[in-house]
Amino acid sequence: MAPGHLSYLETHTADPGSGTLVRLADALGTTYGALQGGGSDRPSGRGSALRDPHLLDLGEEECRGLLSTHGVGRLVFTTEHGPAVLPVNYEVTDGVVAFRTASGSTTASAVEQQVAFEVDQVGDAMSLECPGRGSLPGRDRSG
Repeated sequence: MAPGHLSYLETHTADPGSGTLVRLADALGTTYGALQGGGSDRPSGRGSALRDPHLLDLGEEECRGLLSTHGVGRLVFTTEHGPAVLPVNYEVTDGVVAFRTASGSTTASAVEQQVAFEVDQVGDAMSLECPGRGSLPGRDRSG
C-alpha cells in the first residue's frame, strides 16, 4: 500500500473496501479480522484452547531472560488465610525477580516462603511460571 494512500486513510473519513483493508492488514502485519476489531470484545483469557498444547521445561537462564521482557507478574504464595495470588510490578536485576513492597503488607509475608512467580503471554509461550523462595535484598537467595 502506498504511503500516500495510507496517509489519506488516516486523515479522511472513508469507508474503505474489503480489498483495501486486507492490504492494510497485510502492511501492518495483522489480520483483516483483527483490524476490524475482531476479538476485542472478549475479556482477556477467554480465547480458545490450543489444539495440541505443549508444555516445556525452560532452563533458568532462558526463563529469567523471558521474564525480563515484562514488568507485571503475579506472586503466588500461602498466607495465614490460605493461598494468595497478587499482581506486582517487577524487574529482573542480576537474574533476580525484584519488586517493592511495604513492611507488613501481604506481599511482604512471602519472605522466607516457597513462592511461585507467573507472567502471561511471554514470547511464544502463553504463560511462564517460576518457583523460588521469597527473600529480602542482600539475604542469601539459595534454596
